[in-house]
Amino acid sequence: MASANSSLNIPSNQSPLLLLNNMSNLMSTKLDSSNFMIWKLQITAVLDAYSMLDHLDGSIPKPDQFLTAETGIQAVNPEFLVWSKKDKALLSLLYSTCSSSVLAMVVGKSSSQEVWNTLEERFTSTARSSVLNLKLELQSIKKSGNESVSSYLQRIKSVRDKLSAVGVHSDQEELTHVILKGLPKEYAPFASAIRTRDTVLSLERLTVLLQTEEQSMNEITDSLPNSALAMFVSHNKPHFNGNQGSNRGRGRNSYSRGRGRNSSFNQSFSSPNPSSQYVPQYQQQQQISSTTQSPQATYQGKNERPTCQICWKMGHYAIDCYNRMNFAYQGKNPTTKLAAMASASNLHYTQGAETWLTDTGATDHITANANNLSPQAPYQGQEQVSVGNGQNLPIQNIGNSQLHTKYHKFQLRNVLHVPKIASNLLSVHKLCLDNNCSCYFDAKKLLIQDLPTGRLLYKGQSSNGVYPIQSHLFHSIANKTACVAHSISSDKWHLWHSRLGHPSSNVLHNIFPCFSTVPNSKSVIEHCHHCLAGKMHQLPFPISNKTVTSPFELIHADLWGPAPVTASNCFRFYLVFVDEFTKFTWVYLLKHKSDTFQVFTQFRAMIETQFSLPIKILRTDCGGPQNTHISTGLCPTPTGTVSAPIIDLLSPLTRPIDTHVSSLDSLTLPTGPIDFAVPEPTATPASSTTATPASSSPVPLLTTAPTPVPEPISTDIPLPNPISHPMQTRSKNGIVKPKLTYAALVDYTLTEPPSYTVASKHSKWCTAMDEEFQALQQQATWTLVPLPDSKNVVGCKWVYKLKHHSDGSIARYKARLVAKGFHQQYGVDFEETFSPVIKPPTVRLVLSLAVSLNWPLRQLDVKNAFLHGTLKEEVYMTQPQGYIDPTHSDYVCKLQKSIYGLKQAPRAWFESFTTQLLHLGFIASSADSSLFIYKDNQVIAYLLLYVDDIVLTSNTPSFLDHLIHQLNSIFDLKDLGSLHYFLGLQITRSSSSLCITQSKYAQDLLTKHNMLDCKPASSPSCPNVRLSVHDGDLLPDPHAYRSMVGALHYLTFTRPDISFAVHQVCQYMSAPTTTHLAAAKRVLRYIRGTFNHGIEFTPGPLHLSVYTDADWAGDPDDRRSTSGFLVYLGNNAITWSAKKQPTVSRSSTESEYRALAIASAETCWVRSLLQDLGIYLTDPPILWCDNVSALAIASNPVFHARTKHIEVDFHFVRERVLRKDLVVKFVSTVDQLADIFTKSLPTHRFLELRRNLTVNVPKIEGG
Repeated sequence: MASANSSLNIPSNQSPLLLLNNMSNLMSTKLDSSNFMIWKLQITAVLDAYSMLDHLDGSIPKPDQFLTAETGIQAVNPEFLVWSKKDKALLSLLYSTCSSSVLAMVVGKSSSQEVWNTLEERFTSTARSSVLNLKLELQSIKKSGNESVSSYLQRIKSVRDKLSAVGVHSDQEELTHVILKGLPKEYAPFASAIRTRDTVLSLERLTVLLQTEEQSMNEITDSLPNSALAMFVSHNKPHFNGNQGSNRGRGRNSYSRGRGRNSSFNQSFSSPNPSSQYVPQYQQQQQISSTTQSPQATYQGKNERPTCQICWKMGHYAIDCYNRMNFAYQGKNPTTKLAAMASASNLHYTQGAETWLTDTGATDHITANANNLSPQAPYQGQEQVSVGNGQNLPIQNIGNSQLHTKYHKFQLRNVLHVPKIASNLLSVHKLCLDNNCSCYFDAKKLLIQDLPTGRLLYKGQSSNGVYPIQSHLFHSIANKTACVAHSISSDKWHLWHSRLGHPSSNVLHNIFPCFSTVPNSKSVIEHCHHCLAGKMHQLPFPISNKTVTSPFELIHADLWGPAPVTASNCFRFYLVFVDEFTKFTWVYLLKHKSDTFQVFTQFRAMIETQFSLPIKILRTDCGGPQNTHISTGLCPTPTGTVSAPIIDLLSPLTRPIDTHVSSLDSLTLPTGPIDFAVPEPTATPASSTTATPASSSPVPLLTTAPTPVPEPISTDIPLPNPISHPMQTRSKNGIVKPKLTYAALVDYTLTEPPSYTVASKHSKWCTAMDEEFQALQQQATWTLVPLPDSKNVVGCKWVYKLKHHSDGSIARYKARLVAKGFHQQYGVDFEETFSPVIKPPTVRLVLSLAVSLNWPLRQLDVKNAFLHGTLKEEVYMTQPQGYIDPTHSDYVCKLQKSIYGLKQAPRAWFESFTTQLLHLGFIASSADSSLFIYKDNQVIAYLLLYVDDIVLTSNTPSFLDHLIHQLNSIFDLKDLGSLHYFLGLQITRSSSSLCITQSKYAQDLLTKHNMLDCKPASSPSCPNVRLSVHDGDLLPDPHAYRSMVGALHYLTFTRPDISFAVHQVCQYMSAPTTTHLAAAKRVLRYIRGTFNHGIEFTPGPLHLSVYTDADWAGDPDDRRSTSGFLVYLGNNAITWSAKKQPTVSRSSTESEYRALAIASAETCWVRSLLQDLGIYLTDPPILWCDNVSALAIASNPVFHARTKHIEVDFHFVRERVLRKDLVVKFVSTVDQLADIFTKSLPTHRFLELRRNLTVNVPKIEGG
């Protein structure tokens, strides 16, 4: 212990010079103009270790140089001498660690503290002046194609350190988002996995994960070279064969299970099943290229852009394609195959089958001789070949071929067999694409050159204006061997192979040297079924003849595990589901094998919820205990497959589950797949008839080989196709269960009927139609007249609507007779159509005044409001269905009053109602024409009109009763009592406050877009992220996006916290992309967690205060600024806005001043509205702004070169300030409440500002 203590006391005992020597040895970095943060970090650590940092930061004050004794004599202070010696040592240390350019900055400084403060002030102030540029630089950092992850993260860390130097600290979640945003699309699955984590990763942990992902992607790129892409030939959708893997067993990247090598090629082209002879073109290309294409012809570099296998566009993978789950996507199939040079009537250049004409206008290789194709399959498409003379020639077959020239053999893929074509045509594009070569044409010759090696592959002469290629036998050494091998009959090889007891190829070559020249003899052996069967541990699965026509008709399931190495999160198994139709794959990680059934239940629920389609058949192997939950007995069928009892997946299991597994283990089962079939319902949901398959290969989560699972015992089934089986089954003995069917019954007492025919069968809807018709008759809406000549007749129809309470229960059944206004003609039966409605700020202002003044609020509803409007034009309508006058069935209705559906109906009703209000003594507000004010002596009343919904408030409750009685004598009104549900607003009033929410509207919105069970988000938008028109891929159908965003816009009536997020997504209504849709869905996720949030009005003093702010050049597309303001009346938020400015601002001051002018205009409007209501403010409104320059312009009438162009806004604000209509004051950015309307804020800052805007209102029960 003594030695330890002495070591700790060394710094205080050593001399300053010795300390200087020790510290200078520890400093490895000299300060220059770019590394202040690193230098400061290093030197502060050294000084802190030697307990000398207090000397620099001023914690130890400088002692007096002289001490005065009691006798008045001055003496040198010993403490000052010690301090001075230490200061000189520190000053020498600082000088020794500074570069020459930095030393020039501190010339003349006498103490170490002065040097330290000078350096810190110089470099930190320089950084502060570029904070905005550093933030923009941080947001714009992108990872380039060749850049490593380490270099990319270092660039981000460098910018972050520069921000930290000036006190701007980046949130860990914000920094994670910046890193993920800058990654290319290849990292999209990785970024999605990180974003969905519940916890925020540290930068170091994220760095390790990113480097691991980069290494995995490099290994996959090295092992999987890209193959050339093939073109679509037909409109038929390619269905990928599930047995295309070339690995054995249950290894990685293998779709097939069991043993065997490269069996997909043989099964595809050698299948005895006639229905499986045709293989789609993409599958042919993958299979043929695996056996015929040379590595030089298929290899492509790592850095080439990927190509999607769904839409065939470059730049993204299939997993990122927005058409992945779009089953109606047709792809980019060309409608016809072009062959511009070919002509069925031109026989001048018709050559033999061995002559090919090169054609730069042909999209495919075309031949007239079917013998040139090997293998060949019937062409299944409906397309034809268009030739130069305008004819369309039919296509019979499709296949692959080879073009033998003198020194090279060219591969021709997907050659079309067109019998009527005059010449064999060679597509130059596909020739170069498939053989990785280039073609050179001039007036006399054609040259074909290999791109990787530069070797000349073919040289030919032009003839009569074309460039023919003659097919020859191969003359190279390899081709000579091929010719000899070709002469040896394959049957002879098999004959001697069988006679000698199936020896290996080496033994056979030693006995018959002539066989040693057979190329690829290994592939010949694979055709010996006896050798393959003898080496197999179990028989192969029979070829599946199951065809599917829609998604989720057949689901394959497989369970892998246990893993030899347990993951850190204890996962040891994974369960894979593959859809047969789309080939889309889902992977679920499991901790225990017994979790299989629970995961399957969740998977089935997810499919039925998101896609509204049932799983009809679940296919698994006879894998073991995990299947016992969904099967109770198995029996082999005569065909060698295993059939399972019918399990109803459409309803939950109602009997106990037997977990005993010995019954399965004791069965002797063949190794074929098991199908769990679902009963076919009578009315199944309509599925798309076309779909583009999305190939998603299952990737093992562990790189080690999986532990082998015991395989079931297989019976001895003859090869290749089993015919019968001795086991007795129920079907053999005639025992058949009746087929279960389900009828689709809709209860139209809970659902709105689609037509009169359906509604007329239900008494409640008939009663509603009778009430509507009687009301029309009482109002004398029409008279029956013969149809005049040359008059337009408007149709009509019944529309049905269920009215609900705020809790969702049914209030009443409503039937409405609606005219088909789209039959009207402008100038014939309608003129003006505009009708005003109340503004949202006016509603909030009146409700706030009613709370502050303690006035009652009443609500009225006008029955058949539009029927009270008088028409000025002649309008004729057909008689309503179900109510046609039997005596005048050919008459039409001449409308005397307006009816719902007419274009002029809202305007006619508004004019009729306002006329009556004017007669009752009301006057219309000049600020809002739908607000009516009554003043008579001491009685004051306000009336808000929104179509047929009315809100009343007054300082005299008896006047409200008298007014309602007067209006009821003129119009058919329904008194709804105190205000509680108005325009989708749920209103709750107490003795001290009034709360407004839209929780029911929000819940209906989430239900409509299937987001009711989504994971809530803490904020409506990603922090510090701005959307761009170029982000993401265009949505194929923008209708759903527009409907969602339009509904969100109305939700801002009571939710100012989502105003900016909704403003962002509203800017891209014309061409929304996947990124914009994700942003809109994040708003829905935020609403999911804040259902009951709303605004609250409380009594208080009546004064106006306005907060205004702007985000300068925030839009990345046009660099326009975003303005935001928030207007308070007392303590109540009345109106707010988040809107992009119409012009580009040249400085932040200009953008802030424009926002100030916009807020001033809104404040003047609110003040005029208050004056109409009879409310006069004693104090002028206060505008709070956080920009000092904007406040200076508003108060100082001086212009300079940078403010001349905003003179109009200046005069507008300046005039209001001079007239004392407004007072402009400064507020700090921390207290600026309008900050939430201009940008996406970090979560903690957003939640802090939200507390000043919304409250959490308890759920409202009842109607």
